[in-house]
Amino acid sequence: MRDIKFRGKEVRSGEWVYGGFANIEGSPCIVKPVLEFDEIQGCELPVLYSVDPSTVGQFTGIKDMYGKEIYEGDVIYLHAFPEENAEEVQTGTAEIYWKDIDMEFQLRALRFNNEWAMTTWSGWASETWEVIGNIHDNPELIAPEQGISGS
Repeated sequence: MRDIKFRGKEVRSGEWVYGGFANIEGSPCIVKPVLEFDEIQGCELPVLYSVDPSTVGQFTGIKDMYGKEIYEGDVIYLHAFPEENAEEVQTGTAEIYWKDIDMEFQLRALRFNNEWAMTTWSGWASETWEVIGNIHDNPELIAPEQGISGS
């Protein structure tokens, strides 16, 4: 079964929180996968964190070469990847993003301004990809001419 989860930066602390996603009265929230006893209600309730909507990203289902989960908005370093008809192995950085029209996560090569479908590369992820940051905490990893995009 696929592990569907999200992350986002909590509004109050600015810390990353991980769990399910809910939109409660127009406010995006991350729902922790644990229950905590609420003294006022007298029962266990899910833990909700209000998050900055621009930071919400879904887990891709893929881990990098060190076992770190890869989320939408992460920037990865490709230690080696073949290019069609290339005689040498190349390296580079790429942003993970969701492409609405194709309904899939994709890689945006920051250096070359190309796109590759993640599904094409998924078998390589744990062997050649390394999460080196994300577009929210490390904007310097994004080429200025590329910017942050999506859909």
